[in-house]
Amino acid sequence: MSDPAYPYASNPASAQDPYAQQSPYGPAASASYGQPEAAYGQQQSPGVPGGAVYGQPAPVYAQPYYATSHLAAYADLRSNAQLAMILAVISFFTVYLLLSFPAMVWSFTLRTKAKDLEAPQDIQSLTNTAVIVTSICTSLQLLVPLALIVAFFLSAR
Repeated sequence: MSDPAYPYASNPASAQDPYAQQSPYGPAASASYGQPEAAYGQQQSPGVPGGAVYGQPAPVYAQPYYATSHLAAYADLRSNAQLAMILAVISFFTVYLLLSFPAMVWSFTLRTKAKDLEAPQDIQSLTNTAVIVTSICTSLQLLVPLALIVAFFLSAR
C-alpha cells in the first residue's frame, strides 16, 4: 500500500533509489551539424547562430538596470512633500502649531532640495503645493487667534 503523502515510505528492494542520478530530459546539447563547440567564454565564428554575425558581437540580453541615485531622491521628495501636507492638515484640526510650523519649514527645505537636484516638473510642483498648503494651514492657525484677541480688546471699549 503506497502512502500519497510520503511515497518512499514503503520502498521495496527492487525499486530504483529516489536519490540516484537521473539522465537529463531530451537529447544532449551539441554543436550544430558536427561543428566543434566553442570553448567557454569564446564566441563562435561569424555567421553561426548565436555567435557573431558579420563581425558584430552577439547581443547580450537581460543586462541589469541600475537606477540612478536621483530616482531615489525624487521618490523621497515626493513622499516627504505628501507627508508634510498631511501633517499640516492633521495639525490644523488637532495639535495646532505643534506640527504645522515644522511641516511648513520642512516643505520649504524640500522645495529648495528639489530645485537643487533639478527634479522633474511634477516633483517641483508637488513641493510647491506642499509649501502652499503648509503655509496656509500655519497662517490660518496664527491669524485666527490674533483676530480673536484683537476682537476681544476692541469689544471691551
